[in-house]
Amino acid sequence: MSVIFKSKKHFYDVLIIGSGGSGLAAGIFAARKGLRIAIASKVHPLKSHTIAAQGGINAALSNVAPDDVKWHIYDTLKAADGLADVDSVEYMCNTAPEMISMLESLGVEFDRKADGKIDQKVYGGQSTDFGQGGFAYRACYAKDRTGHSIMHKLYETALSLGVEFFNYNFALDLNTQDNKCFGASFWDVENGSTNIIFADNTIIATGGWSQIYSTTTCANICTGDGIGLAARAGVGLQDMEFVQFHPTAINKVGVLITEASRSAGGKLRNAKGERFMSKYAPKLMELATRDVVARAISTEINIGNGAGEDKDHVWLDLTHLTRDQIKETLPTVYENALSFANVDPSAEFIPISPAAHYNMGGIPTNSNCQVVKHKDRDVVFEGLYAIGETASISVHGAGRLGCNSLLDLLVFAKKVGERLGVREEAKLLNRHPEEAQATVRIQKYFKTLLDPDVALRAPRDEDLRAQENSVTDLTSKLKQLMNKNVGVFRSKGSLLNARKELHKLEKDFKSIRIKDKSLCWNLELQHYLELQNMIICAKATINGAIWRQESRGAHWRDDFPEKNEEFQAHFVWFLDEDDDILYRREVRG
Repeated sequence: MSVIFKSKKHFYDVLIIGSGGSGLAAGIFAARKGLRIAIASKVHPLKSHTIAAQGGINAALSNVAPDDVKWHIYDTLKAADGLADVDSVEYMCNTAPEMISMLESLGVEFDRKADGKIDQKVYGGQSTDFGQGGFAYRACYAKDRTGHSIMHKLYETALSLGVEFFNYNFALDLNTQDNKCFGASFWDVENGSTNIIFADNTIIATGGWSQIYSTTTCANICTGDGIGLAARAGVGLQDMEFVQFHPTAINKVGVLITEASRSAGGKLRNAKGERFMSKYAPKLMELATRDVVARAISTEINIGNGAGEDKDHVWLDLTHLTRDQIKETLPTVYENALSFANVDPSAEFIPISPAAHYNMGGIPTNSNCQVVKHKDRDVVFEGLYAIGETASISVHGAGRLGCNSLLDLLVFAKKVGERLGVREEAKLLNRHPEEAQATVRIQKYFKTLLDPDVALRAPRDEDLRAQENSVTDLTSKLKQLMNKNVGVFRSKGSLLNARKELHKLEKDFKSIRIKDKSLCWNLELQHYLELQNMIICAKATINGAIWRQESRGAHWRDDFPEKNEEFQAHFVWFLDEDDDILYRREVRG
């Protein structure tokens, strides 16, 4: 019996794929121009990963101590280690105070000083006087739940402006023709239908892909779905080798212990009780940039100074704070330490180790957030934009400055909103010629996977392997091979091994049989589709890391420990090319 498919067509001025901070903010800016907006996401907006952002959002306000936008620009460029788009960085930092004012007007409950001004705190890598002064008080925050507060207000605002939501819709493919994008096709996980959404402008805002690692601070939904969409549409993936490992995550489980804990005086100690950061960053200590701190922790573990039975972690010491102080200023840290480490942080050290946290690379865009498609020069994919963590504009370059991620997603959501024109009724009546082809494509897609008559089946000689592999097993294998071979420290040997193992895994993936043939809440199918995207992300990450024969920012090669100016460029990998072919794209200065 064949699977019954129900396809629905929808028409909007703007389609936004992803309902995190960048997607919601873009929807707000566009809706204020009178445009008809659809936001489609595989989860409810308040389950998007932005809600887990703990630390804060940067802006040079000088509310606590003198600060300057130029210093913010300097710190951002320094963290980016030579790979930032300077114009975009300047735009982001200059726009930061405006974004804080906007959030304040929406009702975000920032912590405040006695005089009523928004309070600001110190974060790693943030300085005054172009690195010659002390620490900069630049991060605005809402206790350690900044993302949570921002997301609730963005969602409320989007609803009030009439933004329409397609929740629990999994993006399958972009609708494209002749280097133009006209929306995307979705599987409605909740009711089993398919939604083909046509739009004059499509914005990919699906976040990162750190779930390709077994230890990560990121939510289970961070599987690189937007990256997969773009790659299958012929877009190259840029700088995917730059993965930021957060230094302080609860050991083995990856639950984030925010950098605010170190800003509050938290100390890192090895098994001997030594405060070891004096060996690696004697001036900045625990408030050095994240790549420096993550490598320091990993080095201590590797040389035998790790703590615990397995000697696989170090300690974060917050015992200088009382229980009431931690509960008041770091409530999430207190709750997570108790829940996931069985530790009262006011009396005991927290076991921590680095975990994959943020992706600096992604879908390449120009300074207007338009997706760049061409291998060698900036040819835009008409009607297609990317913003937030899934995009590589590139403001973060080789390393992201802490508290710039929330800023990035708001600033460039604003920039995209400014580019989108006022709604033209005539456009709604003259829709796109590939409409019929999109319907055929999506039905064929599901027939291949689910229809018992033509469903994905292994050839007879591969029956045994097909039975031995499941989506869950292969996902676990992918995560483990990335953690083992493409972590904080990398080498030619580890990377080539990762590529070899990934080739085997991809072959096994193609033999998987989808046992559940339903279309409603088919988690096996969803995880299959996510794994398909994760494999693409892993391939791009591994091959970028092999090509980049230097150490820069978050990318460290044991066999090439120095920075090499010959590699001061972006590397772009295409899905339709051989693994060992990458294209060089010069840095915009």
